[in-house]
Amino acid sequence: MTMRNLPISERPYERLIEYGSDSLANAELLAIIIKTGTREKTVLEIAQDILMLDSENSLSNISNLEISELMSIKGIGKIKAIQIKAVFELAKRISMPKYSKRHVIKSSKDVYELLKYKCINEVKENLFVLNMNIKNEVIKISSIASGGKTKISTDISDVLTDAIKINASNIIIVHNHPSGDTKPSKADIGFTYKLCEATALMGITLLDHVIISNVEYTSLKEKGFIV
Repeated sequence: MTMRNLPISERPYERLIEYGSDSLANAELLAIIIKTGTREKTVLEIAQDILMLDSENSLSNISNLEISELMSIKGIGKIKAIQIKAVFELAKRISMPKYSKRHVIKSSKDVYELLKYKCINEVKENLFVLNMNIKNEVIKISSIASGGKTKISTDISDVLTDAIKINASNIIIVHNHPSGDTKPSKADIGFTYKLCEATALMGITLLDHVIISNVEYTSLKEKGFIV
C-alpha cells in the first residue's frame, strides 16, 4: 500500500505541508522516509513496527540499530534500511556544534560540550584524546579505541602516539560510560595514574581525564586523582 492509497487525512506528506513537520508523530516522519508499505501493512504500520523494536519506543535507541535489525521488519529491505541509517546520522551531525579548528579548553565543561555529541546514545565505550598546544588550543582530537559496554582495552602508547607526532604540550583523555553513570571505576583511576607517569616522562602534561554520558560528566582532575 503506497502513501497515495491512504486517506488524505492520514497521509504524512499532506499533514507535513498542512501542519508543519513538528506536528507529525515519529511514525509519520519515518513513514515519509520509508515511502511505501506492503500488501499486508501500510507504510505507517511498518514505521510503527520499527519503533517497537525498542521497548522504550525511543528514537535515540532506534538510531543505534544495525541495518540487519532494521531489515528484520517485513517491508524494510536493504536500501530502505540504509536510508533510515543515513537520516539518523545526518540528524546526529546536525546536532553537533561547530567549533573553530583551535578551540580553547578552559574547563571540564568545555571538554564535555566538545565531545558529548560523539558519544551520544553510544552503546560501547569510546576513548578520545584532546591533543593541545601550550595555550590549551585543540590541535587534534584522536579517536583511540572502542570497547564493550563496560570496558576499553588500550595501551598507554596508543594514547600518546598522536601527541608525540604533533608535539602536543597538553592532553586530556575522554571516554564515555554507556550506562549513564560517570563515576570512575578502579580501572579508570588506575589507567589515569599510569598515564600521569608516562606523560611526565615524555614532557607532556595530562590535564584531565573526563568521563561523559548523554547528560553528565565527571572530571578526575576535579576529583583529585590528577594533581
